[in-house]
Amino acid sequence: MDILGVDIGTVSVKYVRYRKKGRGIVVSRGAYPYKEGWEDLEGILSSIKNREGANVEVAIGISSQEILKKTFTIPLIPKEEVKEVLEWSASKIISIPLDDMRHEYVMLGEIDERGVRKDEVLFVGAHKEYVNRIVALFDEVGFKKIVLLTDMGFVYLPVVEEAIDGSVAIIDIGGRQTGIYIFDGKKLHLVREIMTAAESFTDVLISGFGLTYAEAEDYTRQKGFDESSSDILAAPLERLGGEIQRTFSVYGQKYPSRPVTRVYLAGRGSQIPHLLEKLKTFLVEEIAHLPSVMEVEDEFLPAYVLAVQKEILVNLLPEQVKAREKELVYTKYARIAGVAVISALVVFTLSMVQEFRNLKSSVESEKSLVSQKREQLDRLAPIRSSLVYNELGPIVAEIERRDSSFIILLKYLASRIPKEVYVKEVEFVKEPPPAPAPAKDAKAPPPPQDSGNNVTLRGLIFGEPEAMEATLLRLMIDLEKSGVVNNVTVTAKDLKELRGKPVMEFQIIAKSVPYEV
Repeated sequence: MDILGVDIGTVSVKYVRYRKKGRGIVVSRGAYPYKEGWEDLEGILSSIKNREGANVEVAIGISSQEILKKTFTIPLIPKEEVKEVLEWSASKIISIPLDDMRHEYVMLGEIDERGVRKDEVLFVGAHKEYVNRIVALFDEVGFKKIVLLTDMGFVYLPVVEEAIDGSVAIIDIGGRQTGIYIFDGKKLHLVREIMTAAESFTDVLISGFGLTYAEAEDYTRQKGFDESSSDILAAPLERLGGEIQRTFSVYGQKYPSRPVTRVYLAGRGSQIPHLLEKLKTFLVEEIAHLPSVMEVEDEFLPAYVLAVQKEILVNLLPEQVKAREKELVYTKYARIAGVAVISALVVFTLSMVQEFRNLKSSVESEKSLVSQKREQLDRLAPIRSSLVYNELGPIVAEIERRDSSFIILLKYLASRIPKEVYVKEVEFVKEPPPAPAPAKDAKAPPPPQDSGNNVTLRGLIFGEPEAMEATLLRLMIDLEKSGVVNNVTVTAKDLKELRGKPVMEFQIIAKSVPYEV
């Protein structure tokens, strides 16, 4: 089945139809102007479907600020604990609840953060409503086999050349948005999107020369920075060059051993005549146009990569859509396997019958064994229930006393805190209830309600400096999961030495949950 790579930009929609035949061939391609908006996009997709048909797999790439990209660090921890720590850490830097987003994490590798080794992570996500709207739009048009939804920053991963002496940057100058993507070791390390782009040059030509939009577009594409327009185009050029310089400076401070050494221009704005030469005056790095793929023109490169390299890109599709595509693949292979099995049965009938009899005998034996085990479990069930009741009896009795103190928190800390943690002090401060509103009539005000307590934990963490951050993070997650307190926050932490050994002194505040135990 052919694959349709669809590149949804800010001012145009491009597609490439790719067929996996031999080394692979590009069957067709197309481009449409795009004004943004769901209705305009639906019309473009309908036109593509009428031209190419709907019996294709679709890989979608989007340039939009609706897709969030943020980096953060986590302590070096065992792999089995990474997922929980990623979710907890991401929830602290993303304003939208993670349950409302379709998101993925890209592990970027270890970095040194103030003398401590940590793992760096790239968060990529979009609101579920936005993702579902895009999938539904393609589905309504007739494209039922959607296999990929990703951010356009990732499509340059397979085509960028790795620099030996540093990192590589792609400056994708689109219609209304410029994406700055910095790669190192075939991983996307930094994403920044700025609003100075190709149409910024068109706008100043309209105001400077009094041209229409179409005339200014033609002038930008055909003449670019000539003698008469260089002064007018200087303002957006300085904004663009300045933003690129600042981005590279921030990246160099974060990764001093791998600064940007090579820069490639891509996107429709990269074809403005003499823009490359003008940007060289702002940058000390080596700069050139991104090498094109022989099968397609430069403008269709992102759509081409979507179609050819869809398996290696970050995928934000809903899980049910991914499962549907997997089911189609499994069904296909199941049919092939069914034909093979039937052929084998026809050819080897006698031997297969004997194998079937042996298998049937083995199954009957297994059934008998399972039946015996079930009978044993049924006999043991009452004994186990009694044991469980006896174990829980003292706990139930304690709960029935309706102890409204904080003993349950102290017991939880004593039983669950990591062995490397020593709690020096637990402080409870009851918050004053809010002042009652003045009553309109003469009735007495209702009695004040308990508004809860603030809990402060002070203690020490022993161990290696690299492991202390992970231990502190694990303690915070355990406290959140306990249900006894919430809003757990570290307010102070300090590395010290105690009797010649490293130790971290910390202070955690939290809000106790107001309920009776």
